[in-house]
Amino acid sequence: MADINADSGSAADIQDAVDLCGVGDRALVPAGHFDWNDEQVVIPTGVNVIGASNAGCKGYTYSWELYTATTILHDDVFSTNPMFLLDTDATDNRISGFQFERKPATSGAEEGGVAIETDCAKNFRIDHCTFLNWGGQAVFADADSGIWVTEKSYGVIDHCYVDNPYKWASPASWTWGYGLYSRGNVAPWDFEEVWDSDVTHFAGKYNYGPVGSTIMFVEDCILKYCRHATDGINGSWNIYRYNYASHNYPPYGMLETHGTAAGGYVSARGFEAYNNTVINGTGDLQQGGFRLRDGSCFIFDNDVTVSPQDLWSYFVTLDDSERGEDYPETYGSHMYVWDNTYTGCTFLNNPDGYIENTDYFLREPTLVLDGFTYTPYTYPHPLVGSESSSIPVLTRAYARMRQ
Repeated sequence: MADINADSGSAADIQDAVDLCGVGDRALVPAGHFDWNDEQVVIPTGVNVIGASNAGCKGYTYSWELYTATTILHDDVFSTNPMFLLDTDATDNRISGFQFERKPATSGAEEGGVAIETDCAKNFRIDHCTFLNWGGQAVFADADSGIWVTEKSYGVIDHCYVDNPYKWASPASWTWGYGLYSRGNVAPWDFEEVWDSDVTHFAGKYNYGPVGSTIMFVEDCILKYCRHATDGINGSWNIYRYNYASHNYPPYGMLETHGTAAGGYVSARGFEAYNNTVINGTGDLQQGGFRLRDGSCFIFDNDVTVSPQDLWSYFVTLDDSERGEDYPETYGSHMYVWDNTYTGCTFLNNPDGYIENTDYFLREPTLVLDGFTYTPYTYPHPLVGSESSSIPVLTRAYARMRQ
């Protein structure tokens, strides 16, 4: 492994350093505040891009203490180009130690923007980064390279801090501002052939990676003031664990996955969510905890608090949202919810009339009743470096530590 020093944090200097790297090498970016203008760095297979020191947060075992970023990349132009792009089919990349900033939007026309996009990347790790004011997504984990159902993507996002992508104090028409978003590669016109209905191929797995899927792990992150802290679509599967999420503004699920018939998108395959702390309390009605729109879910050992109390807010919403008629194979199934705590909200919102013990279950799966059992994937994720791998998995009580 060789280290290549970038002359500065400009896009051109980082790209020059990246271009000198081979597989396993690191492009090291110095401390400083660097202004970008709709520029992009493309990162190929095996190249790691590392800032001068950790940004992001220390995770739940350290009471969510934040790092002070020293390598700050600030984009002044409103566009849809990601600042860092993991090149198509890139493998074994790490991005760490940056603060990605976007100039705050002043109108709905300035919404959007992505800090990091993974284009069908595999075994990626994005860690110890801070993301401020990204009105599109902080990270867009994508398996749609324009070649339908032939790609997959998987990786982990850990110890990151995402703040204020949704401009909650601004006009209600400002609707964007996702935190971390995954998109699979399952197309509406052939999803029947590639939609994998066997939930055991996903739950508790890492890179089973059926064709067209994106598997995105999110752990030990703080996500604040997002439209959705995490989301997914088109056959993706997300795992949210040991995160702190607070104050989503509109009445959407804090952590959710979905599709949309109107937009021609197939649903996400589903998600696992456990040992997360979710706090809502801006005073607006119907702030959700978890929302599944089609697919499957495993939701357990989470703590959701809504303050002041709002009984029109829900711990979990199971909501087909009229997509069942368009894509019936994606209709909600194998939805398991158990051993959670919630305060100041109502437990279940079931607007589409899912049937308990047929479609959804208020218990964990068992071999006798369901034909399978569920075991969470290894925590911390194996891609998480040695500096974190020695941290013990603490009890559920520690996972609920407040900021």
